[in-house]
Amino acid sequence: MKSTITLNNTPSLNTPSQNNVKKLFAIVLGFMLPLFACNAQQTKYDWNDIDTVTFVKQTVLDNKKVYIYATSKAAYKEGSDKKIKKQQEAVAEMADYMEDVLKKKFKNTDFETVSDPSQAPADAIVIKATITEINWGSKAARMWVGFGVGNINGKYTVELFDAGQKCFELRTHRYHDTTIASEKGEAVIKAYSKAMAKDVITCLTGKN
Repeated sequence: MKSTITLNNTPSLNTPSQNNVKKLFAIVLGFMLPLFACNAQQTKYDWNDIDTVTFVKQTVLDNKKVYIYATSKAAYKEGSDKKIKKQQEAVAEMADYMEDVLKKKFKNTDFETVSDPSQAPADAIVIKATITEINWGSKAARMWVGFGVGNINGKYTVELFDAGQKCFELRTHRYHDTTIASEKGEAVIKAYSKAMAKDVITCLTGKN
């Protein structure tokens, strides 16, 4: 069964009333998602971030071999050659950041990172994660205006395939992690990577 959930397709900052509506959606969908797929017993998605989730096929990762591919198509934060290089290195390690999060949850799963999805066997479980956009915001606006103005935000997609068949796909329209202590480009890329891994866990277990 293929099921698609779409919320708030237009990128925007959310008002309190919009957040209340989204919380209501989350409560309702928490009862509905077990009918869909991915072993969702209860969902705790942050609907401020996730735009669309499409469930296609149920799967589990326990006692399986899982390959992780992660990359970024977003523009780097402007800076010196040294700072750009650090961001490039962070992108190269995105799959490792995701693996660190996933293996804490799925202790009996054998994870392996790959630099190209084609490196995984045709019958394998493959996680594909892509940062598609980062808006680096404005430090001045964050300092002088606040209230979310100038925040770092962007978009990413996460897909999971089992033997070539897509199990789920999720897309975000904005993501801002207030726990990011550093505004350095490499720190933001790492935070996005961990967020994508947590989204995989949520889709598969219904818990974040």
